[in-house]
Amino acid sequence: FYKNKFFPDTQINYAENLLKKKGAEPVIIFKSENGYRESLSWNKLNSNVAKISSWMRFIGLKKGDRVAAYLPNIPETVSAYLGTSTIGAIWSSCSPDFGVAAVVDRFSQISPKILFIGDKYFYNGKKISIIKRLEEILKNVPSITKVVIISYPGTEIEKKDLKTKIHTWNEVIDFNNENNIEYEKTNFNDPLAILYSSGTTGKPKCICHGIGGVLLQHNKEHQIHCDIKENDRVFYFTTCGWMMWNWLIGCLSSGATILLFDGFPLYKKDDLLFKFASEEQITLFGISAKYIDTLK
Repeated sequence: FYKNKFFPDTQINYAENLLKKKGAEPVIIFKSENGYRESLSWNKLNSNVAKISSWMRFIGLKKGDRVAAYLPNIPETVSAYLGTSTIGAIWSSCSPDFGVAAVVDRFSQISPKILFIGDKYFYNGKKISIIKRLEEILKNVPSITKVVIISYPGTEIEKKDLKTKIHTWNEVIDFNNENNIEYEKTNFNDPLAILYSSGTTGKPKCICHGIGGVLLQHNKEHQIHCDIKENDRVFYFTTCGWMMWNWLIGCLSSGATILLFDGFPLYKKDDLLFKFASEEQITLFGISAKYIDTLK
């Protein structure tokens, strides 16, 4: 019965369901492979989302527009995702380990108006530039009219990489002092995010996920299958190019703290992620069978 419409008269907003909490307690804890740590409070996340969504409206972004992100697994990515949802726009992300061709194959199908892009990322001790790929992406995805560059946590953007048409993350956050989030009400079946098939049989296919369906499905999996409760600390080893990233962010709806790791999971230490779990008192630890097998 794939043509059925569920809750056709319901008006909701995805981000509003994830940002129910306020306070100084941590909502996001980030750690990179080199040990750099950053913590974001519920108050700070709410403030960031208020400012980002306000800036998005100022530049003319509206309900149904597509927002593309080419970012590492960092706290700013979460803020941009929730800001996109706040105004009823549609999110789509790729991780920096995807090359330019893979990014263009995906984003060229959805005509995004704005691109959030990282300047660099680190993997197994190597610094890898992402911003060098921007020119080719813009050439092949002409719908992009605005670009926001985000520096990797704990580092500065290299000035020589900046172009005049690029906005920086700090510029967006400092755009105004808005602290009240104005949630755009959407239909239960409206699109939340566009994910993609693997691309093993031709170009990756767009898979559109609805707002209400994602919210219900994730809450069911989190609260019933995984027994996630308020103030739990949930970790899943993933990049922003995999649906488990969206799954992890959805844990905010249960009032849980999410933990983000970016980089090589065996950098200098085989048990790097287990040390992360121990230090941060993680209550749910998500990892692949291949990782466990490698440790074995």
